[in-house]
Amino acid sequence: MRTVQGYRHPDGRVGLRRHILVLPSVMCANKVVEHAAQARGVPYVIHPVGCAQVGADLAATAASLEGLAWHGNVFGVVIVSLGCEALAAQGLLKAVRTRSGCAHLVRIQDAGSSRDAEQAVAAILEDLDAERERTGPARLEPGEVRVAILSSEEPDPATAGLENALRAEGFQVRTAIAGAEDPGAAASRLAVDGAHLVIAVGHPYPLGLPVVPVLNIWPGASAPAGLAGDFDLVDGSPEEALRLLDSFWEGEPTLAERAELWSFVVDRKGPTL
Repeated sequence: MRTVQGYRHPDGRVGLRRHILVLPSVMCANKVVEHAAQARGVPYVIHPVGCAQVGADLAATAASLEGLAWHGNVFGVVIVSLGCEALAAQGLLKAVRTRSGCAHLVRIQDAGSSRDAEQAVAAILEDLDAERERTGPARLEPGEVRVAILSSEEPDPATAGLENALRAEGFQVRTAIAGAEDPGAAASRLAVDGAHLVIAVGHPYPLGLPVVPVLNIWPGASAPAGLAGDFDLVDGSPEEALRLLDSFWEGEPTLAERAELWSFVVDRKGPTL
């Protein structure tokens, strides 16, 4: 029976990766997050929200950040706040800790400066990295793994064949169609909903996410000009896609992971005031 390489977290979550994520609660913390995460080479999110939001819009943003922070592919998270934003960082921290105990908060105003905050984040990242290395990989059953297939339009026979083959092996499979929606936003929502892997089919450019691997497939013979090398598979059969997945299931990174395509779109329900 097939098993795949993954990780079992002490809190009971499972994942295909065990990333350490750096997350701003507000756009004012973006630069601190970016500098600290890049120095350590860990995934991070930057976004334009977290301040001057109310009601359903603020709740949607909080839900997006919480969903990514406690994702099964995340070992630990460092939340960076300014200290005066509408999205209460302490509430975000508490919400994440209800699902994952490995969460920390750095407030820039408490640190005294952006540089001091970056140093505080760096120290936490070093400790988290050491803690992460104390646990090794585990074998996961297919039924524990959630796969999302995101098509640009109605799936073609090859995509349907891949979906059927994954279901036959026991994986949890969800399908979605981006249509006229920004495919990055659609992929981000699938990540927040818990997909361990997103298979993106037929999008005009390769997609990538901070903590969720994205396997980019172009179903036709001619990929978008100049981008053929950025797709994991071009004009492949379901059997070829499954052979590609055989390597992925054993820990081989996707091309988007290698390129560090870490794009995340926060869910919105209204304009910022």
